[in-house]
Amino acid sequence: MLKPSVLVSAAATVVLYALNYVLGAVAVRSAAPFLVLALRWAVIVIVLWAAVLTMRIRLPRGRALWEAIGVNVLTQGAQFIASYWALGHGASAGVVALVIAMNPVMTAVATSLILRRRQGATAWWAVFVGAVAVMFACLPKIAADPRVGPVLVAVVLALLGLSLGSLWQGERLRGESPIALNAIGACVGLPLLAPFLFVAPPAMPTSWSVWLLILVIGLIGAAGTTCYSWLVRTVGAGEASIVFSVIPAVTAVAAWVLLGDAVTVPVVIGLVLGAVACLLRVLPPGRAGAAAGARGGELPRRRRGASRGRGRVVS
Repeated sequence: MLKPSVLVSAAATVVLYALNYVLGAVAVRSAAPFLVLALRWAVIVIVLWAAVLTMRIRLPRGRALWEAIGVNVLTQGAQFIASYWALGHGASAGVVALVIAMNPVMTAVATSLILRRRQGATAWWAVFVGAVAVMFACLPKIAADPRVGPVLVAVVLALLGLSLGSLWQGERLRGESPIALNAIGACVGLPLLAPFLFVAPPAMPTSWSVWLLILVIGLIGAAGTTCYSWLVRTVGAGEASIVFSVIPAVTAVAAWVLLGDAVTVPVVIGLVLGAVACLLRVLPPGRAGAAAGARGGELPRRRRGASRGRGRVVS
């Protein structure tokens, strides 16, 4: 039985991520994508570091600090730089959300290949169904406009960054504060983005409404990434990734309401198959599958409690 705090955090992650995809798509219509992302991270730096100082949150130290930087190169840098590049080059918020929704499947694959933990036949069926889901949603767009292909490659890179970074955090940084990790993440993302801004310096927004939109995106981003980091810390990367099975549907509804984007039949099929893939991931049959899911997700209670008490994870 999941705790209410886990359910609330999962629901908040779904809504906040979905809104961020849609509002990000709106913002890049009026401002350069990387400028939107830079200002988003600037807002997050101010908000989360203010929270760190006010709440006197302990920061990672020593090896944990370097690992926090490495995690955020993936979860913040790779994920959002690739996603915003894709949004600025024709990808819709729904397609970005759908590809990122394969996070549970990608996490299962990474757990098997990197951590050498058996996933069972069910997890590999989830990989297959998830791949078919992405094909249904994306191939019509590629057929209509071949230029969409490189955009999808960028979104897949974003997916890899999110999955691998979350898995790293779940294995090595379960004892660290999600607020501190995401405050560090925004500071890591800005230098990674700097070369892109120098190559093509963007003009600053002239409308106050665009500035307000970017501020809202930053606040939502700070809350959404922190909620997801908290989930990874609490239940593990494998279990936390399941929330991404719901995000595309919420994103599609939000895009329909806010942007008037049509929800096409291939996208609906992709959403359904994506949900099936994630259901296969979270409900493995038999005792072996349940044990594998436990090993890939939550740490033993005694070990996790001890880790929090000492402020670090024993490897």
